[in-house]
Amino acid sequence: MKLFKEIDISLDKQELISITGGGGKTTSMFRLARELLKYDKKVLVATTTAIMKPDENEYHKLYLTDKIDYRTIKASTGITVLGSKVNEANKMIGIEKEIIDEIFKSNIFDYIIVEADGSKRKPIKAPASHEPVIPSLTTKTIGIIGMDCVGQKIYEENVHRAILFSQITDSKIGDTIDENIIYNLIVSPEGIFKNSPVNSQKYIILNKVETKSRKMVSQKVKSKIISNKVDIKNIIIGSMGRETNIAGIIMASGFSRRMKTDKLLLKLGDKMVLEKVIESCKKSNLEDIIVVYRKDEIRDLANRYNLRAVLNEKADEGQSASIKLGVSNIEKDTKGMMFIVGDQPHLDSLTIDTIIDEFEDNQEKIIIPIYDGKKGNPTIFPISLKEELSALTGDVGGKEVINDNLDRVKYIEVKNHKAGIDMDTVEEYEKLKGDFE
Repeated sequence: MKLFKEIDISLDKQELISITGGGGKTTSMFRLARELLKYDKKVLVATTTAIMKPDENEYHKLYLTDKIDYRTIKASTGITVLGSKVNEANKMIGIEKEIIDEIFKSNIFDYIIVEADGSKRKPIKAPASHEPVIPSLTTKTIGIIGMDCVGQKIYEENVHRAILFSQITDSKIGDTIDENIIYNLIVSPEGIFKNSPVNSQKYIILNKVETKSRKMVSQKVKSKIISNKVDIKNIIIGSMGRETNIAGIIMASGFSRRMKTDKLLLKLGDKMVLEKVIESCKKSNLEDIIVVYRKDEIRDLANRYNLRAVLNEKADEGQSASIKLGVSNIEKDTKGMMFIVGDQPHLDSLTIDTIIDEFEDNQEKIIIPIYDGKKGNPTIFPISLKEELSALTGDVGGKEVINDNLDRVKYIEVKNHKAGIDMDTVEEYEKLKGDFE
């Protein structure tokens, strides 16, 4: 599912999109930004309230208005994040909605996506008197509800502003959340679309629909909205965090013969080369991460990050041994296998997620990234090629399977060319050190 298509975003028309509700606003905001990035768009991500400061791997530029005048912002292809400041709790404080309107009128960004209220990490909420803080020029308003609220009782630990929520939804404290309560939140003037501009198109995302019971309730909510002809353009049912279980297999059992020392354990700044790769994998949408190792130091590093470590006792047989170990240890519901090399220190979670997003739309394809015109890593193979990967022998990698399935290869251009840089020689290591000082 392409989220930008579900909310009718044209690739030729500027949009200001405000997101309200609970249960996945930030996740949906960055998913949408990543999708638009594939089309060489200039995307601004902002908040009018407060969010946790996004990880550096999630954006290309960050501007804080306590340090610069917002009017000096330069838009470029990529994801730009804007806030007023970052506080002691690492929360990015938002900016005035009027500033968002001014930036939108300047036409320097193709799309502006705004998180317009907070929910204290609860799946469902009632807006306070001052919420949501929606810019007046908003063209689309998206209301999000985390469907893990279904079956929960209306208490503060489950619902943000439980008392107000019960008033808005014509329910009582202690009631069980069902399709009727969710529907009432959607249609109430004081509910999820409160303060939405009159001409703004409205969309609902019923998020975290990962079980049959949640899907059943979501369909009931959708049917009720449609049968009552509520003014909502589309009701999207799914999971914004992930749709497909992708296993990440980090290949970390090589001998680094050209370096004459284990390159994965070398330091770049304050962290080891492999550690930087692991951190990006942990921040990505990879569901299961396996580290295939040979040295105890690498096993210990994997354990420190709570990753599964698999000992490669046949490392001297070459790459095929690592591939077969990784493939044999994936979970049963895995749909794709991403093979990641451990010596790619600039690899970031945004790049990983961009490749994953492409696979979700092409689940029988081999997804290969292109960096500045050159093929690189990481590569995703569909689960249907598991047997072919398991049959590899000798010092050969996935290229043999790729060459046997060229009709199934899908290439994807990656904007961050540095993400594709690997490290095989002392000279390359010395050059990379300057990037992490």
